[in-house]
Amino acid sequence: MNFFSELGPYSTPFYILSAIILLTAVFKGRIIWNNENKDISIRLIWVMGLIVFLSSLGGYVYEIWLAFEMIEAAGDIQPSLVASGIKGALIVPLAGIFILVFSVGLWATLHELKRFNQKTSDTEKDNVL
Repeated sequence: MNFFSELGPYSTPFYILSAIILLTAVFKGRIIWNNENKDISIRLIWVMGLIVFLSSLGGYVYEIWLAFEMIEAAGDIQPSLVASGIKGALIVPLAGIFILVFSVGLWATLHELKRFNQKTSDTEKDNVL
């Protein structure tokens, strides 16, 4: 089972937003690594991951609404069909959670790199004096 293929029409936005988060992290990480700007904000990476997760919750609500609409139209329905509809709806927020964890991990890594670079630059200043 390919997880992202089960997302259906939602897979493209998840791929695009994951790529944007990764590219932002690489760009800001390069700036931090080279000590080009000590005041660079990395919060955008975490916020984008949070936005993806919150939008996936909206997708979940929409998918559940569609599942119940189909159940209503069908009338009497087997419980296994209800379970498969709910299972399909849960895939979207699960992908949002994966991307949120990915973005928080990137944010934490860049935060520690930024903190390490600030400590080493402060140590170099102390050694000069």
